[in-house]
Amino acid sequence: MKRKIIFSLCIAILVLFGALSAVFLYLYHNPDSVKSLLAREISRYAKSSLTIGDLSYSLHPLKIRAGGIVFSPLDKGSGFHLQIPDLTADMTLEGPFGHKTLILKSLKMTRFQLRLSKDITLSNILPEAGDSSLFSKGLKIIVAFFFFKDVQF
Repeated sequence: MKRKIIFSLCIAILVLFGALSAVFLYLYHNPDSVKSLLAREISRYAKSSLTIGDLSYSLHPLKIRAGGIVFSPLDKGSGFHLQIPDLTADMTLEGPFGHKTLILKSLKMTRFQLRLSKDITLSNILPEAGDSSLFSKGLKIIVAFFFFKDVQF
């Protein structure tokens, strides 16, 4: 009986690892999916509209390139309007597994434009911090262990 439970647990862990690997590979080879996911989640979080024209990334060297980024308020005229035609970030991961640090080596933005309205405040842009869900807390732990725990500039 004990062997069956251990065997079932090992199979469940392998299936979970396989599913997570498949999701990671899909997202790595389909930047358009990542682009729409990022735009949707950041727009929802900041209560604004975010569009990303194009997005590409690589792991070796660790680099992200995005273009046609437009961040604008949901209601016309109030808030802020951010436009970044071209953004490139060169990064590296350093440290032992489980304690890696993401180091931003360079960040380049060309023709950056930011327009602020008179009635803008930080509380209008960012929502109030609330309690994180169990899923969010678990995701933070997984990202910290498998990817990076800290960010340095």
